[in-house]
Amino acid sequence: MELSKKNILSLIEKIDINNVKVLNVNIFGNEVLLDLETNNPTLQSKKNIENKIKDSLKENFGSDLILKFNFIIKKEDVQAFIRQEAMHAVAHTSANKEYLSQRNIDIQRNLDIMDFL
Repeated sequence: MELSKKNILSLIEKIDINNVKVLNVNIFGNEVLLDLETNNPTLQSKKNIENKIKDSLKENFGSDLILKFNFIIKKEDVQAFIRQEAMHAVAHTSANKEYLSQRNIDIQRNLDIMDFL
């Protein structure tokens, strides 16, 4: 298969990855630069997307292909993620205090350390 923008886009469309939009593809010899937009800012999500795309493209264009990814994440998506994580942290803090207190485990030392940090 010929290494072309059209073929790369066609292969990426077939990959099962959610909430990813290809913004740009640049090809320089055997090096491919991909600009991708996603709404999930986590490293785990980005690595999952990278691995799926790498596997597909290297399978079709050869293992000597060099891929570089640039992830673009909208400010509002990052803000939503931070709000979600803050709510998650509050829920854990509350549950942990209740759980540990019921078992007569002193948590004040740990709370003091976390407040200091």
